[in-house]
Amino acid sequence: MAFSTGLTIPEVIIEKYTNLISYINWKWYYTWASVYATLFLAWKFYKWYFKLNNH
Repeated sequence: MAFSTGLTIPEVIIEKYTNLISYINWKWYYTWASVYATLFLAWKFYKWYFKLNNH
């Protein structure tokens, strides 16, 4: 979760205080959730592919 937050905070700051990003129908939590979901699914695939177990 920290990595998702670390990517989202600069985006929110850039969007709010500059004209570099201008979203119409996008909220910060969409970014956070999509980054988190992508990383979570990538981790699950990694564990499945390399047959890693928690035991």
